[in-house]
Amino acid sequence: MGLFDGRRQEMPEWQNSDPKIRRAAVATLDDPSILSHLAQSDADDEVRHRALEALQAFALADNPEKALAALEAFSDESRLMVVARRAAHEEVARAAFGKLRSPRALAGVARQGRHLELRVEAVGLLAEPEELGNVALKAEEKEVALAALERIASMALENGAHEISVAEILGMVAERARNKAAARRARALLRGGEAGEAEGVEAKRPTDRRRQSELCEAMEALASVFRVQGLQERINQIRGDWIDLVPEVDPDLEQRFDASWQAAKEHLARREHEESERKDREAEEAKFRAERVAPRLALIQRVETMGLEEAEGSLVGAREDWNDLRVLDTEEGELLRQRFESACASWEDRLQALKKEKEAARIRTEREAARREKESREKGNLRRLEQLCARGEKLLAADAATLKAVSRGLREIHMALESPGSLPRSKERAVLTARLSAIQAGLAPRLVELRQSEAWKHWANEEVQEELCRRAEALSEAADPTEAGRQLTDLQTRWRQASVVSRERSQDLWQRFKAARDAVRARMEATQAHQAARKESLCQQAEALASSTEWVRTADALKRLQAEWKTVGSAGRALDRAIWGRFRAACDQFFTRRKQDIKKRREDWEKNLQARVALCEQAEALADSTDWEATAPVLKRLQLEWKAIGPVSRKDSEPTWHRFRGACDKFFDRYKRRHEIEREARAAQREKLCADLEAFLSARTSAAPEGLLERLRACEKAWAETTPVPSRTGQAFEARFLAALDGVIAAFAETLKDTEYDSEKNRQKMEELVARVEKLASERSGVDPTGLSPAARLAALWVEAMAANTIGGSVGSEAPWRAAQEEVRRTQDLWQRIGYVPVAVRRDLAKRFHHACDRILQMGEGRSGSPVPGSGTQEGR
Repeated sequence: MGLFDGRRQEMPEWQNSDPKIRRAAVATLDDPSILSHLAQSDADDEVRHRALEALQAFALADNPEKALAALEAFSDESRLMVVARRAAHEEVARAAFGKLRSPRALAGVARQGRHLELRVEAVGLLAEPEELGNVALKAEEKEVALAALERIASMALENGAHEISVAEILGMVAERARNKAAARRARALLRGGEAGEAEGVEAKRPTDRRRQSELCEAMEALASVFRVQGLQERINQIRGDWIDLVPEVDPDLEQRFDASWQAAKEHLARREHEESERKDREAEEAKFRAERVAPRLALIQRVETMGLEEAEGSLVGAREDWNDLRVLDTEEGELLRQRFESACASWEDRLQALKKEKEAARIRTEREAARREKESREKGNLRRLEQLCARGEKLLAADAATLKAVSRGLREIHMALESPGSLPRSKERAVLTARLSAIQAGLAPRLVELRQSEAWKHWANEEVQEELCRRAEALSEAADPTEAGRQLTDLQTRWRQASVVSRERSQDLWQRFKAARDAVRARMEATQAHQAARKESLCQQAEALASSTEWVRTADALKRLQAEWKTVGSAGRALDRAIWGRFRAACDQFFTRRKQDIKKRREDWEKNLQARVALCEQAEALADSTDWEATAPVLKRLQLEWKAIGPVSRKDSEPTWHRFRGACDKFFDRYKRRHEIEREARAAQREKLCADLEAFLSARTSAAPEGLLERLRACEKAWAETTPVPSRTGQAFEARFLAALDGVIAAFAETLKDTEYDSEKNRQKMEELVARVEKLASERSGVDPTGLSPAARLAALWVEAMAANTIGGSVGSEAPWRAAQEEVRRTQDLWQRIGYVPVAVRRDLAKRFHHACDRILQMGEGRSGSPVPGSGTQEGR
């Protein structure tokens, strides 16, 4: 034990030898000099750290004297920078700012300081263009950002070139500055000659050739889309995007885009015609099923799903409705009839069984109710007697039973023995009767004893009352009237406890005790009158201070009056309540007014906070939006509304700002990447459609999936409705989709037979049409093209064209060519109606077909001397 450990209770806790106690004591200290001493000389690291944290809190608080005293203990530049940036009083912040030396600390004050004038001064002390550019980029206040830009411009004029290009810094500020005025000023400085190189580059900005190529590829992809739905809108959309680029487009890409646009429009017209014919066929089939099959299915479903109550009265009507339906003499109609008859027969069997079951349940219910009623009555009697036995046994075992309780218990037991009622078993009746008789025999002598004890108690209470009279008479002469009054209360309580005495002595003893009591009360009332006068004085002082607006001084004075009030004794219960209400009302009036003043300021902060939170929620709701052009102006308007909102509490200011700024930054960062995001979304859509088709093949089953035809149609429709992905990625997706479609059709050829996906049947149709046009071309030219090379075919075509131009032809010779041209157009129309064929097969047949058609049309053009419409057919599906 140390020498002074025995006097430890007399030492302050911050001087205790136990470091845990000193750590806890730091939180209670409000003297900066003591905290400074602990921060510099205490042996425990945690104590020093907590002392520094407490000093920093004083330096940031509203009390300037304590803040300046706490600031003297700081030598670490990081803490000085925190005070310079966040101190409540500018005087304290300026004192901390005067101790800063490093450019990093000065830049930190310039960017995030609380006091605007100090931030502008910090900008004036910065000498590095990089730091100034950082301030201009991140500062939200207009004055600070503009001061940093002017400083950069003046440094550029004074020093000339610098290691880091001033134009580069100004360009970064012009593009990314938080303050819009700073961004405009930076652009103005760039245009003014400080960065002439940037202006020259701006004048020679190249066209967006990559975007032009993407639009051309997207339009070319539409010329091979199979589904018609949404195709016109996509053509118009891509056409509108191209017009937005004009006139900044390249001539070669402009020609390519116009050609692909014309091809897409022609392809749309052909596909609309084919789609119309397919819909007519499907409508006829749907009409037949709606008239013959659908009513039968609906009636069967109604019978199979009807409820039990509905079935009892609806089966006859259902049979009549079935007989009224139109005849369906097919295999499906017979199956539906059998299903309907089976459902009706099932319901009839269930209804008959249910009727028998209801009658049996009714009989069982009546018998069960009678049995339960009897059991309930017997159990009630048994429970009543058991409770009576339990009460009697408890009374018999009690050491302090009263005369009244014993008398009532014996009376209840006597009545129960006379009429016990019905019980579940006769054995229980005998047991309970024996218990009640035993209790009765035990309580009878106890009743006699209690009556004798009551008489003895009267004699004992007379001795107690005489003693209480002697003590009350002694209190009338006590030195302290208030203490005598308290003791008198105790004597009165004891008097009530011993109030039962013999009738002969009762009145005399009471008169003696009452006279002594009245004497004590008279002395006590005189003392209470003096206490009442003191409390009256305290009330008057409190009421005089109730309307004061000097919050701190008055609050201290009222607290002193409240402490004095506690030292004043009682003025009587009734008067204490009234005068205390008056004193408390005066105190409450002042403290309520002070609380309302504080509340009003907090309400303003809360109102502004709610406005900020509402803007945060709106910004967060728009952060993930893809409606770029509509969302950007809304967010800019929200930023203007944010600036118009008043201040909030210090603890809510930074979090709400970071939340709002984060939501805005999230959208505008995505806005810069909007074209890339849209491409990724389109690629994801096409990737999913390819995966859906490939899933049919990955199932590894020979049986066709349920609804295969509808799912293939839906998949192809979705593919046509999605916007194509440009460049090689789009081509890869197209090849992958067609390969997967070919694989599914090949794997489930039997299921897709006689549909638009019957590839073998469609291939045969293509081969027939190819043979027809090649034969027609051979007949018209007189040369069999099947045995000629491409060069020989071209030579024969050239010779015939020259002959037609030289001789000029005749009216009679033009008629066969016109008939051939009409036959070609009819064949082309049939070609477009053919369903899906795999890519590899379709490519070769289409090449032969188009070559033969073009040959006939070109030869006919040479004879007539005018262009033939319909040349240049497309490949089709």
